[in-house]
Parts: sequence; C-alpha cells; structure tokens
Amino acid sequence: MRNITKAFFLMLLAICPTAVWASGYQVLLQGNRQVGLGNMGVGLRPDAASVFWNPGGMSFINGGSVMLGMNLVDSRNAFWDSSNPNSRYATHTDNPLSTPFHLYGVWSPEGARWKAGLGVYTPYGSSVTWDDRWLGQGLLQEIVLQSFCFQPTLSYKISDRFSIGGGVVIAFGDVKLKKALPIYVPDGTATATIEDYSKVSLGVNVGMLFKASEKLLLGASYRSNIELSVEDGSTDFDIPESFAPLLFGPGVDYKSITFDASLPMPAVTSIGVSYHPDEKVTVGVEASLTHWSVYEALQLDYSSPVAGVQRSRSPREYENSWAVKVGAAYRFLFGLELRAGAYYDESPVKTGFLTPETPDQDRFNYTVGLGYEVSDHFDIDFSFLWILGQRRTQTRLDGINAGTIIAPDLPNGIAGEQNVLPGTYKSTGYIAGLSLTYNF
Repeated sequence: MRNITKAFFLMLLAICPTAVWASGYQVLLQGNRQVGLGNMGVGLRPDAASVFWNPGGMSFINGGSVMLGMNLVDSRNAFWDSSNPNSRYATHTDNPLSTPFHLYGVWSPEGARWKAGLGVYTPYGSSVTWDDRWLGQGLLQEIVLQSFCFQPTLSYKISDRFSIGGGVVIAFGDVKLKKALPIYVPDGTATATIEDYSKVSLGVNVGMLFKASEKLLLGASYRSNIELSVEDGSTDFDIPESFAPLLFGPGVDYKSITFDASLPMPAVTSIGVSYHPDEKVTVGVEASLTHWSVYEALQLDYSSPVAGVQRSRSPREYENSWAVKVGAAYRFLFGLELRAGAYYDESPVKTGFLTPETPDQDRFNYTVGLGYEVSDHFDIDFSFLWILGQRRTQTRLDGINAGTIIAPDLPNGIAGEQNVLPGTYKSTGYIAGLSLTYNF
C-alpha cells in the first residue's frame, strides 16, 4: 500500500512541476481571476478559488462550481561576479518551463447556509538549474522542490452579511538537490545528489468574509505552517571509486547512505478589501504577511558521515515578509471583464544569506487579465504576470558579517566554510494562465 501511495503522489508531482517566482519559494497561482487582479483574492466576491484564497467566502457562492486551471511559468535567474573587480564572469539559469495547476469544487444542497469544497493545488515550489560548471557549482547545480496539497473545506453563512470557513490541508512534497564535490574528474564533475518524497503533513486554512454593504467586502484568511519532512531519503554520490574511502571512510557502502531533512511551508496571514461602486467596476487592496522566520536552516542528517560530517547545516534565517497588492476590473458588455493589478513582494532573505538555491530579491509584479462569461454556466479566465526582481548585490564582507562565510584559519584548526556566493543576482519571470469554471 505504501508503494502504491508513493507512486500515485510522484505521478502527480511529475505532471505539475513548479518554478520559483515569488519571494522565497512560494508559488501563488491558485486562480487566474485573482492573478489578473494583482494576485489578490481574500476580499473579492467569491468564486471556486475561494477554497484556497478565503474559505470563509465559499458560502456566498450561488449554487455549485468546479474550476480547473493551470499556468505556464518561464523564469530565469542571472548572476554576475561583481565581487571580483577584474572579472567579467556572468551566467544565468536554464530553468525548465513549469506548469503549476489548481482544481476546486464547491457544492451544497439548494437553500443551505453551508458549502462544502475541495481544493487541489501547489502552493510552494522551486526549480532552479545552474550550469554544471558555473562559479557556484560547489553550492548548487540544481534544486527541485515540489509541493502538492489537498484541502477538504467547509464554509457556513452565519448571517446574510458574515460567513466563516476552514479546511484541513493535506500536504505532500518532493525534493531534489544537486551540487558539485571538490574532486577532480577529467571531462566532468563529481556530484552529490539527494532526492526523495516527504511524509504527508497536515495544516489548516481558515477565513472570514464580511459584507459591510452591497458595495464593500472585507476578508481575512490564515494558512498555517506545514513542515514537509523526508526520512531515509536516497542519495547519489557520482564520484570515482578511488575517492570513496577518503569521503566516507574505509569499507563504507556509500551507495546505501540515506538522509533526513525538513522544509517549512510557512504560514500566511492576509487581509483584503474590495469596493464595487456598481456592477461594472471592482477595485481592491490586499496585504499578506508570510511567516518565513520558521526557515532557520537547510539541514541534512546523513545515516553515515560524509567527508567527516554527519550533519550538514547551512543557515538561512529568513525574516517574515510582506506583500502589498492592488487590483481593478471593469466589466464590459457581452460578459467580458478586463483586469489589471500590481503588487510589491518583499524578500525574506537577509543580507549575507543570499544563496543560489533561492537568489531572492524584492520584486515588483505587474498583472493583466481577461474574464469571459461564455454562458450562465461556463466562465473562462486568462491572466499574465510579469515578475521583475530588483538587482541585488552581496559582498564577501556581507557573508563574513552574517557568519555564512568563515575564512580559513589553519594554524588554529579552522578549515573555513562558505554557504553563500558573493556577487550580483537578478530574477525575472513571465507567467501565463488559464482557468475554466463550470457553474451549476
């Protein structure tokens, strides 16, 4: 049964890879109506995507609804060796195209004050691929992080103006990390790769929606932290056999070494307001706080020492970060709605902690969208999102002050350590999306 469950989840994760584009490794593409409105969805008039954005709004949906959507993500990270004034070295990632998706269903008996819903979505992920021989190959060559969530949900309309809701988030993930080892290999590189799926973990997603008037909506939501943990994960050390005794000790079967690790999907607290002066116009604003401070370090515990170390710990020390969003829509004749928005996404990565794993910067993001009511039962939503990361430079002194770079002091027995790569980083992303909704 365990192998069947593993195969099922890995199949799902294989068809929905995600790419890093938001601050940290958060992926907010859970509804293309919302994306087109500056990626805000907590205080809007609800639709099926409220299962994710604000479960409290579900009970205000008329009838039932099913939504299926996906996004096509093209992202790139660039690096310049600005720490060396004589260097002209520059490179960029070759990240694969990614296709995060979302699926929601909302239903209740006619006349009921409650709604039941189910959501399937991908809220966190990262896919970053650097060249195998790039300057930071010893820190990272490739990382793939995928998360997958099921969320059964209930919402109840306490009055004609106020509703609440919540769901249990059942989360699962998959992680792969590859980096080069400091071993000379002719015509290639020696590498270490860790990869496996996480245990199933649980969290909650709760929210409320208040109709202050026929024109004004107020919403709030909270998604809890979920810790994705890998136990007895697989490792792959691609090295010449002659180096194995030096790295792992004599007689050790290094091909059977496993690892344990955990990675948080941090909690998010959001509040939102939308104003509808008439049936044609929607304007709104939203603020979200992502509780990134739970991500203190990337820690790997090996079943046997690797290069004399059984625990590898690379500090992260993320800080909580804000995103502020604005959006507007105008409904034309024939069921056509034009949308636009923008939002500022603050980086959780402190100076001195910037890594090739998540070369993160503050971002200004711009969105446009188009909605079309094909009929009383069928809606189509398109969106386009442009991610514009701000160029960010990190010096060697920044790393030394943060403790992520430790200079060697061999006379005193300190070999030195480098967990970050000084230089200049910049990220960009282009994301197109489509959602299809059937109302009944």
